[in-house]
Amino acid sequence: MRLAAFILGVVGTFALVAAIVQSMLITRNSRNWISRAVSTCITGLAVAPLRLFRTYVARDRWLSGLAPATLLILLTVYGIGFILTLGLAVWGSTDLGVWESLYQSGSTFTTLGIVEPTNATSAVVSFIGAFLGLVVVAIFIGYLLALYGMYSSRESVMARLSTYAGEPAWGPEFLARAAVIGRPASEAPNIELILNWISELRLNQEMNPILASFRSTSSNRHWVITALATMDAVALRLALDLSDDVPADIQFLTQGTLTLAGLNRRSVATWTVERHILDAVRDKAAGDAPTLSDEEWRQGWEEMANAGITTRITQAKARNRLEAMRGLYAPDAITLAQRYHAIRAPWSGDRRLPATVEWPMRAGDDTLG
Repeated sequence: MRLAAFILGVVGTFALVAAIVQSMLITRNSRNWISRAVSTCITGLAVAPLRLFRTYVARDRWLSGLAPATLLILLTVYGIGFILTLGLAVWGSTDLGVWESLYQSGSTFTTLGIVEPTNATSAVVSFIGAFLGLVVVAIFIGYLLALYGMYSSRESVMARLSTYAGEPAWGPEFLARAAVIGRPASEAPNIELILNWISELRLNQEMNPILASFRSTSSNRHWVITALATMDAVALRLALDLSDDVPADIQFLTQGTLTLAGLNRRSVATWTVERHILDAVRDKAAGDAPTLSDEEWRQGWEEMANAGITTRITQAKARNRLEAMRGLYAPDAITLAQRYHAIRAPWSGDRRLPATVEWPMRAGDDTLG
């Protein structure tokens, strides 16, 4: 019986080490069942009372603790798991009782050293436990530093983009604000900035899925909404023939489409996306189903028109082009916005919970004083 417990404890310890390496050190989306189970449970508990909050700001404030709580509980689960498995190994290799074995494993894993080993085997288990205690804490600290570095990189670009797209971000607002201040449409937004940002967004959040649950410092900003707005702005630029670099804009929309699809756990062929966008620009493609209502399109068109944006493209043709491109990425963006309870900005679809559309301060609103 004790031999079986010793073997089970050793195997369990190695399994926990493999789980930590898989979830915190391997550079790909390889979450193990432990981290998935913890994340699913904590998310379920956090989302359950959202209907009790009457405003989005209150919901956002509540959800801001979801990701940190998940990380802390995950560390606790790993710690308890190691104490249990090491305790089994101690119990299986000594004459100690169950509680005494757990007391010894806890003492060594937390590096307190308040219990002495009783034989050579338990001494080896104690040394291994003490080493694992130090390593787990070191790995977790390094993981947190890397995670918050990725968060800072994501948020700094979003804060910069908010001055161009408003808060919450809205595609037509990019072009409207650029027109009002005299910025060329080709720089609304700057393609190099947003291409690097959308690429890092995909890489970082595929490596560390928990990053997607970290919320912005402002309740009016969310990474899904910013991604959608920048893609809408570039798609509008192509639809209105305002682009100075069509290949670069197509490349960005392709990368953005792949990013949103990947984060939504879908795979899309790169060339299929590029070809479809190119056909849309050449008026050879049409959207399968409208992603915008007539009222939503009218609001966006009027925002740009009031800001002084002019184009030779008719409104009908511009909408047809936009819908053809938007059909590639908007459904994934809306699904992600619903999953992460993002703010309901214009053109960002409905939410599972009742939410009103929040508008940015509009540069093209001719009623502003």
